Amino acid sequence: MRWLLLVAFCCGLWAVGAHGCGAPLAHYKTMGCTPVGNPSANGCPERYECPSLSAHDNAKCYFNGKTYSISESVPNEETAQFCSVLCYCRAAEPFAKFRCVHVDCPEFFHRFDHENCLRQYTKRKCCAAGSVCGAERDKLATCELESEIYREGQRIHFKDNKCRSCICTKGFNASATDSDPSCYDTICGFELFEEKHVYGGGAPVYKADRCCPWEWRLPRETDTIVKGSEPTAASLGQCKYGKLTLNVGDSLDIPQPTAEGQQMSCTCSIPPLVHCVLK
Repeated sequence: MRWLLLVAFCCGLWAVGAHGCGAPLAHYKTMGCTPVGNPSANGCPERYECPSLSAHDNAKCYFNGKTYSISESVPNEETAQFCSVLCYCRAAEPFAKFRCVHVDCPEFFHRFDHENCLRQYTKRKCCAAGSVCGAERDKLATCELESEIYREGQRIHFKDNKCRSCICTKGFNASATDSDPSCYDTICGFELFEEKHVYGGGAPVYKADRCCPWEWRLPRETDTIVKGSEPTAASLGQCKYGKLTLNVGDSLDIPQPTAEGQQMSCTCSIPPLVHCVLK
């Protein structure tokens, strides 16, 4: 149940990243990594520096670019969007991990009159703040974005940048969504729930229609490297994946299709992590 909610509330669509980069960057942004080097011709940074990876302390927890000591709590406002509260860091093997209290929203268990009513939401919250029905619903302010009409309190999703969302509010400015206070970037929740995969050498696996990683793929003994068609120098950056070291442009030789019947490609595009995409 929690995994389904995590997907539903933290994962929008990934499109182009900063500066028009076509590779998924949500894992680096969520982990508070720092882009290094000038954007390349495709708009992507050369690589990222990620202290939670390069200087990882197994006795600490990491979330959204911050480090937490054992027994230290994460503010609820930072985790509420993942239907989780009262998260704190606790000792565990092989990595310290977060323990959270899961929230079940009332709307998950009741039928809703979608034709007559609208649920009302606020920024970075899992549950609806309430609902408005009938004539009162018709009095709500409206917002228009990308030819779609929304009413006050509804979540607004972008077609071309689905790592960003807005809440329809009075005075919403569709031409200034980069600065509108009702808009916000997606933060992924994998550090709260998947520490063994993230810090155990896994690669983020993206679906082409989502912002955040769908899962993390751990290294396997059968994994091998396929050299890129245009070999690059190690000085341009390398990705570590289990016992393997990939230069930029290299990929993994993965049996196709996967056990789930999907095609997957895993490449070293922007170090230090390999990333995979399900097709």
